[in-house]
Amino acid sequence: IHLMVLTGAETGAAALNGSGPAPALATPEAFPDGIPRRGPNSAVVPGIVAAWQAAHERYGRLSWAQLFDRAIEVASEGCPTVPVLAKRIADDQETLAADPGCAEIFVPQGTPLRAGDMLRQPALAETLRAIAHGGAGAFYEGRPAAAIGALMEERGGPIRATDFPGYAPEWGDPIE
Repeated sequence: IHLMVLTGAETGAAALNGSGPAPALATPEAFPDGIPRRGPNSAVVPGIVAAWQAAHERYGRLSWAQLFDRAIEVASEGCPTVPVLAKRIADDQETLAADPGCAEIFVPQGTPLRAGDMLRQPALAETLRAIAHGGAGAFYEGRPAAAIGALMEERGGPIRATDFPGYAPEWGDPIE
């Protein structure tokens, strides 16, 4: 769940719900035994990118593109794998190795990343570049949404590219 409480000198406190909607195919009939906690059927349409943009439009001081500079650099150039991630990779090695995209990143050449190994994510860098240059629309109406929708359809998940366009996070008042 992506819920942020933000404050600004001129605007006061506001809550921003960027948790993202359920995909259109995720009906109660599709999940008679309940929604799974893992795998493609557990996913919702990502809402965080639109929430970033909404928060930036209201509170941002830097340019939109500047917000992504460091993240793009880290995804491209890599960063050391932290111990907690290395443990999760080792624990889920079989699942990660079975997925070609995950295996390439987290289990390169059949060996899971260990603490201190460089973690590089070039596809993430490409997605972040698209968002940096085209805003949230580049994510929700561009290649990222199409790629996620196609992969989810291939894997039997309910998300389709048609679930992405038009998503907007919701502003509200914080409880206290």
